[in-house]
Amino acid sequence: MNVTPVTGATAPAARPAATPVAARPVGAFAVPPTPPASTGAQAAAAAASNRREAAAELQEVLESARKAIQQSSSSNLEFSVDEQLGRTIVRLVDATTQEVIRQIPSEEFLRAARSIDVLRGLLLKQEV
Repeated sequence: MNVTPVTGATAPAARPAATPVAARPVGAFAVPPTPPASTGAQAAAAAASNRREAAAELQEVLESARKAIQQSSSSNLEFSVDEQLGRTIVRLVDATTQEVIRQIPSEEFLRAARSIDVLRGLLLKQEV
């Protein structure tokens, strides 16, 4: 194996020695202070407030979408919330006959979800 030296090449610069862990100052890696823990009541109130704001914002967006679709077609778009499940229901309804053309999620799915919710409640009640 023939190795030919390269002219003008320099050796890589030496790296500075690493500072040993014990020699580092104590405050070198400061951890930011943690905010005070909120109480359960404060967290619940904040969550309820966020849900109300989100629901109000959702209502505004859904109303504007419904109006836009109503103006452009002969069908109406209806939005509602199932109180038991907390799920949003979207229905496409014929404007002249008031017949539901399509519903998302379907009524069958909603019935099954309600049944599962009731069964889950029974199971939890028996475990306690």
